[in-house]
Amino acid sequence: MSADLRARLAAAVLGGFAVAVACSAGGSNTAESAYDKLVGAVESRDAGLLFDALDMETHWCWMTIQRAHREAYDVVLSNFPEGAERELELKRFVDGATAENPRALFARVLPAATWTTLGAQVGTGGAAGGLRLVGDEQVEITGRGNAKMTFRRHRERRWGWGFAGLVDEGKALEKRALADLEVIRNNAADHERAAARAAR
Repeated sequence: MSADLRARLAAAVLGGFAVAVACSAGGSNTAESAYDKLVGAVESRDAGLLFDALDMETHWCWMTIQRAHREAYDVVLSNFPEGAERELELKRFVDGATAENPRALFARVLPAATWTTLGAQVGTGGAAGGLRLVGDEQVEITGRGNAKMTFRRHRERRWGWGFAGLVDEGKALEKRALADLEVIRNNAADHERAAARAAR
């Protein structure tokens, strides 16, 4: 592994740790202020601010996604032989391996369609249809066009409130990232065995 790549991976690890530390005291004090933060992110189309407006569970998904992509990239780089397969796999995981932290990765890969969807739901001037308590740690805010938007507070309450509307997508991406990592590990083991047989 090159010194440059080692430096980039080390920076990514430190960045992820910094985000994890920050997450212990982040979020908004109220669901209404979390909604306002979401509105600001959507109005400015700032993916970093959108990440900041999300709930803790979604943040943890993206932390896992980045860790899995970073490990997968490292495994491919270290164990796959030169060739088309290696280049293809490196390209798949390079964003997670080189992003400074999960927030940066989220911003880098956020689909443009997300802005369209959220733009149709949020409106200026606070929650359009008020707030309905769903549980101790969850509320539903009615946005533009009667859109029901869920906000959650982390059960430990240190995190505060955040928008939970992207958590299902985050969980799906997390599940896929972990499955991809497992496939990469297995393929790397196959390559190592093949190399050992060829060296006999």
